[in-house]
Amino acid sequence: MSSRTSEQLNDMEDIKQLKARYCRLIDQKKWEELEADFVTDAAIEIAGAPGGADDTQKFSSAHAFIEGLRQLMGPLVSVHQVHAPEIEFLDADTAQGTWTISDRLVFPAGSPLKILQGWGIYHETYKRVSGRWRFASVRLERLLVEPVESTAPDDAKSVATRLLQCIGDKDLEGMKDLFADEIDWFVPGSSDLPWTGRRTRGSQAPEFFAVMWPYYVEGKSTANISEIISDGNNVVITGTFSHVIERSGSSFETPVALHVKVQDGKIKHLQLYEDTLLITQAFGAAGGAPAVRQGDIPRSLQPAETSGIHDASQEATVP
Repeated sequence: MSSRTSEQLNDMEDIKQLKARYCRLIDQKKWEELEADFVTDAAIEIAGAPGGADDTQKFSSAHAFIEGLRQLMGPLVSVHQVHAPEIEFLDADTAQGTWTISDRLVFPAGSPLKILQGWGIYHETYKRVSGRWRFASVRLERLLVEPVESTAPDDAKSVATRLLQCIGDKDLEGMKDLFADEIDWFVPGSSDLPWTGRRTRGSQAPEFFAVMWPYYVEGKSTANISEIISDGNNVVITGTFSHVIERSGSSFETPVALHVKVQDGKIKHLQLYEDTLLITQAFGAAGGAPAVRQGDIPRSLQPAETSGIHDASQEATVP
């Protein structure tokens, strides 16, 4: 092993600081500061971009590289870590080095990829300019890339499943965390069934169950789920609900379909389809006023506006 002078040891430490700053500035997205650590005509080659290990991007200037990073990394959350530096001095003002790297990129919601984890080796050269070490070239050789595809459909299904668990456990507190602040909730029914109707705030969702449950005999309600169908952020749950009414002791069973839409991990829309006439009759409330007035129908159930269609009934006159 060749001996190093004290000046070279100091230079080596400066180069290590340069590389540590490189990782930090990328993760903090401080692009102007990062560009200042390169010579103007730096050559950069990055393999294993988000498209996979076979993708290679080449840049012939520091500015082009930084602009490419800005576009690629701007929407992402990243963590870069480098280890095991091997640095060799070619002369007083130039050096070369290798580093092992592990990095993790987290993509925004809705992206095809959720996470990209990578490992590899940096091959670099450094040049002292005006008394300061800068990158003259950077080449990343990817050894392994592990992409994780977006799990938005499974996430939506898991949120809907947790809702069913909270209902079964009568866990109102746990239920609060499942809903967005603003929701589009609709359960048709009668004014004699005070839990039915429309709700627009996530905080109102647990109220539905808190009001409804006392109307039924404790321990006599069952939910038989036949299917949970997931498509993107939408989940449809089908099955049957059966209850025994506390006031009369009579029982009923109704087929149900529950449509849940999840956005950013929270329930944004809930629509319950059930035999509302059967339920109101079971409560002896078939003659009650509707719980939903005209205009209360949620946006998801309103027909799309159709232009160019003339409704003659609007002009009909009564003789």
